[in-house]
Amino acid sequence: MVDRYSKSVECLPYHKEDKAMDTELSFWNNIIATCGVPKIIISDRDPSFASEPLTNLYDILATKHAFSTAYHPQTDDLAERMIQTMKTCYTSERFIAEEKEYNKQSYDKAHTQPNFNEGDKVLLSTLNFDNLKGPSKMIDSFVGPLTIIRLIGENVANVRLTGEFSWKHQVFPVSLFKPYHQTGEDKGPSRNKSHTPQDIVEVEDSPGPVKKDN
Repeated sequence: MVDRYSKSVECLPYHKEDKAMDTELSFWNNIIATCGVPKIIISDRDPSFASEPLTNLYDILATKHAFSTAYHPQTDDLAERMIQTMKTCYTSERFIAEEKEYNKQSYDKAHTQPNFNEGDKVLLSTLNFDNLKGPSKMIDSFVGPLTIIRLIGENVANVRLTGEFSWKHQVFPVSLFKPYHQTGEDKGPSRNKSHTPQDIVEVEDSPGPVKKDN
């Protein structure tokens, strides 16, 4: 329903199985109770608006009820224009919801969330580490392997950090972890190999961090 003076809109749910009394109650509770009694109502010739209960209500309220001409939307152009606007808004919202659902399905097909357990070896992302030394391009993307000490719910885990990272809070979301898989390459030196925090020490007069000798 559209108020011709203020142009305010009231959108009420309507079901095919609704009876005349349902329409009357909806009109009373949502229009009259909030906007007051209208002097005149223009509607189409839907039986719900021309029912006896609503006709009696119009008589009691001294509200004039006029019908629009069939197949002539110009009779009530304001309402027709608002209906088209609301349909456009509804379509846009529906497309946004469908787009999100489509993207979610595509993401779910290609992505599986790893399940971590206590005692698992993981690598921890250094994305939020702001105290690492050296050029940012040379800093490892992950450190580890680290051991999960305790799981806190499904999305948070407690790991043990030592050495240069011991000052950091040791509880992280599992989204910052990735499983650690030991390979033969772990036994030899590699510039891109992730390092364990406790294996790094600072040596005086050294150009940078070096490995401890076991």
